Amino acid sequence: MSGWLGQELNDRGEPAASVVAEAERRVRQCRVPLDLRRAIRRAVRRLERSAGRSLRLALRSSAVGEDGERSFAGLHRTALGVPVAQVIDEYRRVVASLFGPAAVAYRREHGEGWQQASMAVGCLRMVDARSSGVAYTVDPADPQRDVMVVSAAPGLGKLVVEGQAGVDRFVLARRPPHPVLERRVQRKEKMYAVDAQGGIGLVPVPAARQAVPAVSDRVLAELAQVALRIERYMKSAQDIEWAEDGSGRLVILQVRPLEVVSDAVRIGRQAQAATKRHRVLLSGRGTIACRGIGYGQAVVVRGDETPGELPPDFVLVARVSSPHLAALVPQASAVITDVGAATGHLATITRECRVPAIMDTEIATQVLAHGPEITVDAEEGVVYEGRVDELLRYQVLRRSSTEEWREFRSACPETLKVNPMTKVVKVCIVDDEQIVCERLQPVLEKNGFVVESFTSSRAAMERLAEEAFHILITDLKMAHPDGIELLRYARRQLPEIHVVVITGFATEETAREALQRGAVEFIAKPFRLSYLRDVVLRIAEQIRQEAEAREE
Repeated sequence: MSGWLGQELNDRGEPAASVVAEAERRVRQCRVPLDLRRAIRRAVRRLERSAGRSLRLALRSSAVGEDGERSFAGLHRTALGVPVAQVIDEYRRVVASLFGPAAVAYRREHGEGWQQASMAVGCLRMVDARSSGVAYTVDPADPQRDVMVVSAAPGLGKLVVEGQAGVDRFVLARRPPHPVLERRVQRKEKMYAVDAQGGIGLVPVPAARQAVPAVSDRVLAELAQVALRIERYMKSAQDIEWAEDGSGRLVILQVRPLEVVSDAVRIGRQAQAATKRHRVLLSGRGTIACRGIGYGQAVVVRGDETPGELPPDFVLVARVSSPHLAALVPQASAVITDVGAATGHLATITRECRVPAIMDTEIATQVLAHGPEITVDAEEGVVYEGRVDELLRYQVLRRSSTEEWREFRSACPETLKVNPMTKVVKVCIVDDEQIVCERLQPVLEKNGFVVESFTSSRAAMERLAEEAFHILITDLKMAHPDGIELLRYARRQLPEIHVVVITGFATEETAREALQRGAVEFIAKPFRLSYLRDVVLRIAEQIRQEAEAREE
């Protein structure tokens, strides 16, 4: 893409249709390097051997950024029912779809040039689907409702994702045994199936299946269990493509974050308020090995025994971090131990499985009884009695991106690790409690902010006179000058600074004064670090929008 073509694609404004078409044509007709062709064919032969029959493949796009911060939904090519002999050709077509007119326009709209366009292609064995569809682990139209939504159609799922025909819709309870609460069954006369000559095509639905549900309640219940396990692993609401094969086996085809329009700050406040209504069973003990929130029946293991039958949702509470418990970690909602370092083998497995874990509490098996339901907040290191629905909902609905995962960050180049929204936002933290600064600063830095912290308000004032901070987070009750004086000083020095006041001495009067003086948020201690982080992210987004408006 060098020369005039690269220049045309780089130019500001909409590139001509002929330029985009030429870019797509060049990629589609390019010669795939010999070593890559050989590697693809070797991998396909391995699939052929395991398939044991005539193999058809699905080639799916996986571009940089796709289904991360942005979905690129439907903009890149997916090739279904591909014969083995056509794999190389279809590979080129999928890569070329990076330069399809809609994909180019979408990237340009989000400020990305063609140099950032990179494409991997997933090659999977095609599922001969009896039925298929999409599962949302929450209802996007009503995310606070405790349900999940499933769409289904006979045959392949193309009709479901493209919205070209009526499909069945089911609303299921998120709680076991996941009964169907609502069902809308449509008449279905056509379905997509694999064509014997390659590709897929529309065929008639057998008469006996046209007016009945595309999928059984048994498969729906199994799908709900699997979908919620995926959601728990991903730690956010999910959009899941699935299929049921001819033998009734459930197959997960694709998983991506579900875009849910929700007020994370308001939901965070609800979660914070809810925790005060629940009895704290354990707090301030141990080390967090894997962050997250889990819920279930406590299964207490005090020796080397292996528990018998386990409930669907359980929290493993163990005396020691014994390796024989490793097999239980993938099934657990959370793990708590009396003894065992956050650097030990069991802790490593909890991180690999993304299971919330608090290690080395010393007393967990003494204070947590076997059987009762508990909620483990491995963000703050607290265990609550019962199910704290608001806390669980907060974890699911807060905005999450795979780009922020430790696994993604460790595997990707530095240019992908900083959120464009936060990379230029400077935050000043002022609190005379050193522990507050020590806990808050790394949380914000992990989200890409440039952060400085001070335990002295006077030292903060000196720094505010030198540096143009965008956000000030300040305690209220401090030695002279106090938080209100610091707020007033900051607003004089930097009229556009956004101030967040935090305090353990919250009253209606102090809140009113802080807001009148120009604070944008007033937060009472104790607060959840994740809640304050979401407040700062919201402010950063506002700063970004204001900067864009000024540029225009």
